Amino acid sequence: MDETEIAKGLQTELISYRVKAQVRQKGSQLHVLVTRATERQVNYAEVFEIVKIALERMPLQDTDKFVFYGRVSGSKAPEWQKVGDIKPNLPAIEFDVAPTDGMRIVDLSDLEVAPTPFSTVPQTRPEPMVAAARASNDETLPELNHALRSTAEVHNNHRSAVAPKPKRRDAGGSAKPPETKSASLLLPIGILIVVTAIVGGGWLWWDLSQQEALLQAVRERAAKVPPAEKATSFGDLTNGQQELEQAIAQLSSIPERPGSLRPEADTELKKLQDRLESYRQRLQVETPFQQRLEQAKKLVIEAAVQVQDPPHSSKVWTEAQAKRQEALNLLRAIPAESILQSKEVQPRIQTYVPELQQTTAQLQRQLRVETALRSLSPQSLSRLRAAKQTADEVAAFNRTCVPLVVGEVTPAAIRNLGFPPSPFGALMCAYLFKSL
Repeated sequence: MDETEIAKGLQTELISYRVKAQVRQKGSQLHVLVTRATERQVNYAEVFEIVKIALERMPLQDTDKFVFYGRVSGSKAPEWQKVGDIKPNLPAIEFDVAPTDGMRIVDLSDLEVAPTPFSTVPQTRPEPMVAAARASNDETLPELNHALRSTAEVHNNHRSAVAPKPKRRDAGGSAKPPETKSASLLLPIGILIVVTAIVGGGWLWWDLSQQEALLQAVRERAAKVPPAEKATSFGDLTNGQQELEQAIAQLSSIPERPGSLRPEADTELKKLQDRLESYRQRLQVETPFQQRLEQAKKLVIEAAVQVQDPPHSSKVWTEAQAKRQEALNLLRAIPAESILQSKEVQPRIQTYVPELQQTTAQLQRQLRVETALRSLSPQSLSRLRAAKQTADEVAAFNRTCVPLVVGEVTPAAIRNLGFPPSPFGALMCAYLFKSL
């Protein structure tokens, strides 16, 4: 067996302990590294015994010792270490020995066998295959229960076999074969055990690798999200919150069952939830300011649309002026420490102020035009309405309108309104063509 196969076999045995096993072969020694999560406590002595028994069952070549290391995840130095011998179990051999004059039949039940170190598995150790069955939603078949009982029975027979039991002789002196289990019964049981272990252990190993990949992907995704206090725009805050929420949802999908990476996921979840709370708190402060900004932008757009295609009455210009002034008031109410100041508020204030000044100038001029039009006689207004009905464009209407307007409004009145005489008539007639 190579290092990968040995590591997979050990990982299957240790799946209920939620540790990670790694193996390296150096000469006739195996080096086994078992890593635990920081928040999980592990009985290394118990794990050592399980590793020892598992290695003795494996068909290892030219390997008689192993060095066991216990380590905390992220640490470079082991916190527990022990060397063990690998003594593979040998099948019991039947001896057909006939008694001679110098031999006697010995009943091995009368002998006491000294226990060997590390020869038994602690009673508190959960069966790895039972853990695997629980990880698969307890869908245990009757054949698996029979295989588990057979596994324990075969294991106890192997561990207690110290020497072959000689054949008993009957009264006639002939050798009587010992009562042993039939090989035809053990073979299907062994095949069932191997197949069950391979299928269950393989699925658990694949599932663990998927969880590790997901955990790594989430860590990389979260690393790209800056701290909430370093965000420079409202968009950075909303995007950061969305990224963290998605990362938390991914980690929450890791199942909570023996052997899963749920403890590591919970540690990452705590960090991400703290960061998400920082984003939410800052968004709670900045959201009202963002709403003011959006309202200001909406008002400016409405004012710009309202004064398209001039000339307009003073009422239209007054409404546009009020909207632009309200937009500026909303922007100026946003605090200086807001995240919106540098990229949104100040640049828009610098743009909106000149636009408000232009709108105000247009309003004042229109008020003067309307003041001048009050001096037109009712007869002149009737002639202009009739001219508009026959004219299809402003130029044709102006040929009738300009002489009439300039003739009725005195040059002195035009100068008092702040207009030169030449463009005054065309300006008034353009407004009359649209308003009459």
